[in-house]
Amino acid sequence: MRTLQGRKALLLLTDGVDTASRTTLTEAIEHARRSDTAVYSILYSESGRAASPKGLYILNELALGTGGTCFTVTPDRTLEQILADIEAEWTAQYSIGFTPAVDASGEYRKLSLRTTGNRFVVHTRDSYFAR
Repeated sequence: MRTLQGRKALLLLTDGVDTASRTTLTEAIEHARRSDTAVYSILYSESGRAASPKGLYILNELALGTGGTCFTVTPDRTLEQILADIEAEWTAQYSIGFTPAVDASGEYRKLSLRTTGNRFVVHTRDSYFAR
C-alpha cells in the first residue's frame, strides 16, 4: 500500500487463529507504519469460538500500533455496526502536521499528542517513520 497516495486503512476480518504467518508482529506493524496504513482488526467467529488470548493480544497490538482499532463481533455488536463505526471515524478525522526541528528522514520517531479538557477524543499512532 506504500505506493497509494492519501490515507489508507486495512480491514482485517479474522477468527484470530494464526496458522500460516510468515511475518512477525513487529515486522507487520513496521510494514504498516512505513506505508502509513491504519489496521482495523475485526475478530469474527461464526462458531462462537473465541480467539486465544495471544490471538486477541496480537490483533490489539496490530491495530493500536498502526493507529487503528480492534473490534470483536458479538451478538450485541454486529459486523455492520462495527463497519459503520469505522466509516464514522474515517469521515470525522482531522489531519495534524508538523515539521521536526531536525531532519530525521527514515528514522523511527515516537509521537505523543495530548489535549486539554475532555471535549475531544484523540486517536493517534504512537510513532512514525520520518520522510
